[in-house]
Amino acid sequence: MITTLEDRINSVKSCGLTLQYINIANLTHEVCLIAVKKNGLAVQYVPPHLLSEDVCIEAVRQNGHALKHIPHAKYTYEVCIEAVHQTGNALQYACAAVSSGKSPLELSPVQLENIYLTAVTQNGHAVRFVTRDTHSAASVTRYSHIFLAAVRQNGYVLSYIPPHLQTEEICLEAVKNYAESIRFAREDLQTEAVGLAAVSQDAFTLRYIKNQTPRVCCEAVLRAEKSYRYILNKKCLYHNRPLPEKTECLISRDIIGYGHEYRMCSLKEDHVISEKSFVELRDMRRSHNASFDVSCEFCKSKIRGEIFVNKIK
Repeated sequence: MITTLEDRINSVKSCGLTLQYINIANLTHEVCLIAVKKNGLAVQYVPPHLLSEDVCIEAVRQNGHALKHIPHAKYTYEVCIEAVHQTGNALQYACAAVSSGKSPLELSPVQLENIYLTAVTQNGHAVRFVTRDTHSAASVTRYSHIFLAAVRQNGYVLSYIPPHLQTEEICLEAVKNYAESIRFAREDLQTEAVGLAAVSQDAFTLRYIKNQTPRVCCEAVLRAEKSYRYILNKKCLYHNRPLPEKTECLISRDIIGYGHEYRMCSLKEDHVISEKSFVELRDMRRSHNASFDVSCEFCKSKIRGEIFVNKIK
């Protein structure tokens, strides 16, 4: 049986949650403090008259989700910042307290931003709990550093940032962290720089890019030949004209059939060649300084040139 003070202390030292089995009349501040240090969730069994600020802080320091079990009336800036520092997702409880109006917690704009920033730095997904005042147009500049910190921690969280609050810098940082996050970027923010950052990591993210440029397409195909299928407007990237059916543009693709390792270059003129000629040229890839004589699909003229197979450095 837990009878003496020493027994109670040893009990909560072993398992903080045993606090629930101790008679309230026998609880002391010391026992409660030891219990929450062992397990922050034990704070839910601390009686109100013993729930001091230091007990709350120690509880959330051990487990940020302990903030859920602390009455809103006990929320302070120090308690909230400690909670989100330990667990970014604890921001949901702080935001709920502020929005409910039931908490006496009054935070200055700087303190509120510090809580947001600490939370998203610990866990980027916490950005979805940022209160509704960030969803106004004026919040773009005020909270951009918070959104930047969030996408740097986890690029996927760009999906939680409303389109009107996105900037090119935020989208660029997101795709640097996680290439596929470009699918969440606002279309007009899918610039060439953002597109290059995405396809340089994963060529197949080309399928999410609406504003495709020749440079982005070439970079993607150079890294993974099969990403060619995701080019929206299949044109000769030099002529800017649609490709005839079942043809390949030697220049557009920049590589012919070797995945990441080899490339063909030194075509004398920029022409589109037929599928048959394309296959013939690809079969010649192992030959060094092999000459070719094929017909251009646009002007029907003969193309005379040479193919060099160079290993990409």
